[in-house]
Amino acid sequence: LDNWRRRASVFNDNVKDISCLRKKLISIDNRALLYD
Repeated sequence: LDNWRRRASVFNDNVKDISCLRKKLISIDNRALLYD
């Protein structure tokens, strides 16, 4: 059970990091850079 909790915690942290990164990318003014 501890192993599962640890993996769930790591997964949750990764999801938070990806969400934060996505927000930063969306808020970039020059979006043309994203699509090159």
